[in-house]
Amino acid sequence: MTSPSQRPRAIRSTAEFARYVGLSRSAVSRVLNDQPGLRASTIARVRQAMAETGFTPNAHAALLRGKPSSLIGVCLENLTTHSLVRKLSELQEFFAARGYTALVEVDRPGGSRQLVQQFLALRVQAIVFIGQFDPAVLTERIALLRRHGTPHVVVDHSSCRDAPTVTLDRGAAMEQVVSHLHGLGHRRFGLLGISGDFQTVTDRLEGLRAALARRGLEFAQCTRSLDAHHVRQSHFEFGRLLAADFARQSGRPSAFIAVNDETAAGAQLEFQRLGVRVPEEVSIVGFDNRDICQMVRPQLTSVDQQVERTARVAAEFILASIGRPLTRASLLHTIEPQLIVRGSSGPLIRR
Repeated sequence: MTSPSQRPRAIRSTAEFARYVGLSRSAVSRVLNDQPGLRASTIARVRQAMAETGFTPNAHAALLRGKPSSLIGVCLENLTTHSLVRKLSELQEFFAARGYTALVEVDRPGGSRQLVQQFLALRVQAIVFIGQFDPAVLTERIALLRRHGTPHVVVDHSSCRDAPTVTLDRGAAMEQVVSHLHGLGHRRFGLLGISGDFQTVTDRLEGLRAALARRGLEFAQCTRSLDAHHVRQSHFEFGRLLAADFARQSGRPSAFIAVNDETAAGAQLEFQRLGVRVPEEVSIVGFDNRDICQMVRPQLTSVDQQVERTARVAAEFILASIGRPLTRASLLHTIEPQLIVRGSSGPLIRR
């Protein structure tokens, strides 16, 4: 092996690395490609030299030789939503444990088609979409991937019928919430932040309507939302402002269902600041089951999205699809949520 004084400042090719190690290029290439029939001492020699020099094989050169990449593209709606970031983290860990690397890009308006084409140019083995996307744009992306025969899966977005999809059953989540609160005697519900044009919101509202109807209650009569009174900037602050509005009104709902845990926590703290007792006078339920649920007193009842299971199902589907022809059959795998009951929800006390 080359002495320290003779080491090149940077090794840029397999040929240079082979000269450094003192082996033939073919022997080095066989080690780098994990081919059988090599002596253990040869493998150890190459591995030691890689550790000394930091040399890594040229991935683009491997692609030119026809070797599949170990890349999986991940397209995220954003990097600001906690649940999306958690799903990304779980996916990365799952892929890494099986020898794959996740290439992550955030979806940007107007860059949709270019993003997918960039992934394809890098010869990714598959693509995962996480979040809520424009339905027409997502449908176009899926059609492009099908033409290329590239495996793909959509996480959370349930309105693209042509795409294999893994998503939380938000209707079931609302059934669990309503069942819990209804069983405690609550019949009037305040909605905190559950508004807007997002598919996730639509799914929750439909779930709420169905759950209430099963108990003989009309959505329009037993729910109230004051979301339109304020501009939503911070979820926590939004919850606080909504609670202040509800606290001033006569005949306020006895139970509140929030879009997420931050909104629920903001509302709970504001109610308490104004002298409204939780859960003696109002019950509150969040969504996501984040750590903040255990930081407020009483601790917050919340819906757990089962992020780990969602990521695992999506990852297992993708890895099983690599190297196989795409099927025309659509897949919709719904993940069952879990309501975590804590102290913020309690029996209705007649006022």
